[in-house]
Amino acid sequence: QPYHERAHPKQFILSGPLMHNNKHVQQKENAEDRQRRYLEGAGAVLNVSSTVIEENQEITVTWDNIVYAGPNDWIGAFAADKNLTLFTSPIKFKFTATGSGLKHHHDAKRKGGGIVTTTTPAPPPQSGTVKFTLVNYRKPIKFLYITGNLQYPQVVAETEVVTYKFPNRPTGIHIAFGHGGTTMLVYWMAGGEPSRPGMKWGLKAGELTNWIDAEYKAKPYSPGDFCDTNLQPAGRQGYLEPAAHMHVTLPDIPYDTRVYYQIGDSAHGWSLETSFLSKPKPDPERPTTLAAFGDMGNVENDGSGQHSWDFNDQGEIPSENTTNLIANDPLSEFVLHIGDISYAVGYLAEWDNFFKMIQPVSSTKAWMTAIGNHEQGYSKSFYPGMDSGGECGVAYNSFFPFASQNPKAPFPERQPWYDFVYGNVHFIIMSTEHDYTPGSTQYKWLEFAFTTVDRSVTPWLVFAGHRPMYVDSAFPGDQQVAKQLQGALEDMLIDNQVDVALWGHFHTYQRTCRLKKGVCSQDGVQHMVIGMAGYEHSPLPPKPASFIAKRDATYWGYLRMNFQNSTFGQLSYISDQDGSVLDNYQMSKEQHTALIARDKKKKMKK
Repeated sequence: QPYHERAHPKQFILSGPLMHNNKHVQQKENAEDRQRRYLEGAGAVLNVSSTVIEENQEITVTWDNIVYAGPNDWIGAFAADKNLTLFTSPIKFKFTATGSGLKHHHDAKRKGGGIVTTTTPAPPPQSGTVKFTLVNYRKPIKFLYITGNLQYPQVVAETEVVTYKFPNRPTGIHIAFGHGGTTMLVYWMAGGEPSRPGMKWGLKAGELTNWIDAEYKAKPYSPGDFCDTNLQPAGRQGYLEPAAHMHVTLPDIPYDTRVYYQIGDSAHGWSLETSFLSKPKPDPERPTTLAAFGDMGNVENDGSGQHSWDFNDQGEIPSENTTNLIANDPLSEFVLHIGDISYAVGYLAEWDNFFKMIQPVSSTKAWMTAIGNHEQGYSKSFYPGMDSGGECGVAYNSFFPFASQNPKAPFPERQPWYDFVYGNVHFIIMSTEHDYTPGSTQYKWLEFAFTTVDRSVTPWLVFAGHRPMYVDSAFPGDQQVAKQLQGALEDMLIDNQVDVALWGHFHTYQRTCRLKKGVCSQDGVQHMVIGMAGYEHSPLPPKPASFIAKRDATYWGYLRMNFQNSTFGQLSYISDQDGSVLDNYQMSKEQHTALIARDKKKKMKK
């Protein structure tokens, strides 16, 4: 669906602080004005329970003497160095009347993922408290009490500056498969100037005797790297100074080997020891299981509001359940997240929140990605729009450089498409946000990528992109893109006998029949729309399309893909409520036997 930013108090501060003792208040003020302002509540006070905190420490913010408190008053957390005379935004916020990010009281369970009923709150008391939990944003934070209305918000009180006890510790750990062989990649962020960042590792717990130096960028991006900065938030009110981005490459790790590791440096500290399993040896009979989904996003874990276009500015509420379920799924060996990753859309602090949420998974299982419209879309992209909030792929390509053909090129030149092999499956990942039409750079690469597939080693072939080639949607824009994808790429998928095509973007679960040029056929491609990991559901048409075998817009979750051997696969839609199976589809591909024989014969001729 087309998304548009909705005006909301959390998105901006239009006027400078109005506190009597604030340096931004106009100097020329007579005694009568000063007295009237004091009588009308200029003595408002805002305090914090601690001015030095650790990551994820709960902090209490207390307000007092708010004489003219209103039902829309809110307290926001801001980077302490933000210039409040300019257009700017909070990192997160809570309304004082409800103590949460919701303007109205509600009785919905966060786990349920919806707002059930609402009641208009009474104005908040002159004194009260709210509690916040802050992930490590590395920079000093302060809280502001904001009253007034949407058009003329007023800052009436601010806290002392809050600093982190360990601002430069490693955060955002996520691992990925390298290009070819057994190479593994480990990424993280850290503040400050590192001494000698790297990774301690070993093959036994507690025996980390090996060392690899990290490559890093002290400042991976700046406001000028973003797009549409005259209108969009990424390079403007939503900008947050990034941490240094670091990574190590582990080459030649033995197949199927448990690797224990810590990352960091001696100057700023180390992560806790954890581990991951290296890639298995490619084998047509070796089972492969993964968790696949799109459109997940993030949610604040303390009930705060944040910039989002869904769930009444609460973020993507079901994303927390989806992540926790995958973290506790012993069957899924890695994650494939096909676009609309964090839904930061220009409010860059949400990337920190996203990585904090997924780290229990991403530090132990590879988190492979595809780019979506909410990472790339801007005024000059292949599909022009405002969808990325001006990020135009900059943040995505900084965090996931492995998912590109040229990770060291300038941001506008990045080519975020790639392929990888795991077990008995070859994955080819495209960008629907860049030109994919015949003759384009991406189209030529896709043609080449398919020539590298060896069905005698990886009999299963999975293709993935963000916007769907087939989708049950009444929105004309979805169907226009689907027709364009069909015209440009469907023949390529059919000719190369792709088994499964994965798509997101439309926030539901959809399983088609096996499709060949729009018609159900046993030798067609199995298409799956899996945009149900966290974002508020898209509306389904009243009557299913003729090619739809199963669809759902009630639950959230992920697709567990199990390729048991060379000819049998199983696709299971897992509910993030309780882990139950909502749809189970079995695939028997006896034709793989002929493909295996064909490619074995090719290798013998060479």
